[in-house]
Amino acid sequence: MNPAGFLRDLGVDPAALDGADRVVESGWRALEGVLVLGRGGPPQPALVAAVNERALRDVLLRGLPPREPVRVQVAADWHLDAVAELVDGQAASGGFAGVKRGARPAPGDGPLDRRDAAVELLRDLAQPAGRERHRRFVVEGATLVGRALAGGLPVETVVYGAGLLRDPAGGALLDAARAAGLAPRRASDGLLGTLTATRPLPDVLAAVHLRLRDAADLTAERARVLLVAENVQNPDNLGMVLRTADAAGVDAVVVSGAPTDPLHRNCVRAARGAVGRLPIFRAADLPAWIGTLRAGGFRVLAATAHGDVGLYEADLAPPVAIVVGNEETGISPETRAASTVRVVIPMAPGQDSLNVGVAAGVALFELTRQTAA
Repeated sequence: MNPAGFLRDLGVDPAALDGADRVVESGWRALEGVLVLGRGGPPQPALVAAVNERALRDVLLRGLPPREPVRVQVAADWHLDAVAELVDGQAASGGFAGVKRGARPAPGDGPLDRRDAAVELLRDLAQPAGRERHRRFVVEGATLVGRALAGGLPVETVVYGAGLLRDPAGGALLDAARAAGLAPRRASDGLLGTLTATRPLPDVLAAVHLRLRDAADLTAERARVLLVAENVQNPDNLGMVLRTADAAGVDAVVVSGAPTDPLHRNCVRAARGAVGRLPIFRAADLPAWIGTLRAGGFRVLAATAHGDVGLYEADLAPPVAIVVGNEETGISPETRAASTVRVVIPMAPGQDSLNVGVAAGVALFELTRQTAA
């Protein structure tokens, strides 16, 4: 389907495509989102339309221009939450007006001092309370910082060490940061070592804006395939879950439980770029939220060691949510009881469980197989 047909199907006049400055599309096996940037301004006019949270976030990240005022018209009211998360501004008639979050003018790109505000910010972001307060997380290493910049994530601060200058790709990364309106700051290895506990020391760090939204906002109108992670304690495991969910094309991920922190540096590293790109929501009371989800038409499948039905016999037709649980105790009894059905992954004798990331992958790609068929 082309963008004009996609917009018509959503009840949106495709006239905005006439003379558009740029059209950004999103979708894996079908067109699922479109952002149309018009001519004129400031503010530059934009129209966004999507059928799920994932496609909506994707076109906004890749399509909205950095540092330039925009006025975003939305095809549906539910789009406004995602727009407000990525655009610093205010609601306007039929949409939202402001500037994409991320780069702001900075006083030069000289060496970083211990008293610099960027140092204080990055130190705060090493703790969960700081990440929640600032609504930011840290990306470490040239590969992931490069992906964040290329993917249009709202990167706000870049700090690098001498090692990046020895990397053949280091100069290109710094050029990409400057092209995004950032002023990368060089830090000594000693100072860089106080900003992260990761060893070997990463050559570059970046602070990225991200707000975990409330899962209560999710409905079948906004997402039809969800992965839910309950009480996943190990951040590396959670990162594997997020990476797998991203690869399987889920519309959003919901996390729940005190130890489950998708913004932990180990989770961000293991997720390989999924944190920031993939819509992530938090549910305070998971069983109650599942009840609301089921009332809205979702089937909720709890992946357990002892299920009611085998995974390959289960009906995974959307709208559907798959729940995975804690590495040791699995899914809580309350969440199992709230779910539609418990499913089990068949295994040969000798093992009765899988790593939570592996279990999520098996379940999600079976869902992908069924929906493709």
